[in-house]
Amino acid sequence: MPATIGQDDVKSCISFPDDPFFSKLLAVANQRGKATVICEKADCIQADYNQLLHDVHALRQSIQSRLQNNLLDDNGIVKEEGFYIVVLVQGGYKFLVACIAIIAIGAAVVPLSK
Repeated sequence: MPATIGQDDVKSCISFPDDPFFSKLLAVANQRGKATVICEKADCIQADYNQLLHDVHALRQSIQSRLQNNLLDDNGIVKEEGFYIVVLVQGGYKFLVACIAIIAIGAAVVPLSK
């Protein structure tokens, strides 16, 4: 069964793969949901755990919608091992969100620098 987190001000639940990484991330988010997890002054980005998980969930859905249906199983996880997705973004919040979203669909991250 996938791990889930509820958000106080949002009536939805987000589910992630039943994996130790996501279980730990969700446990911390449940304990410290409103605590700032990242603050990037240069890009004016400040996000708490709840925002991070919602951004990851949104990007994961966007990635899944762009992949061919035959590549994903019924849970939206990549069927084949060795599936890579390239990330070309400067390190920081957007990179973190992209990496977690890609891992959440069972793919491997290939980070490239600008």
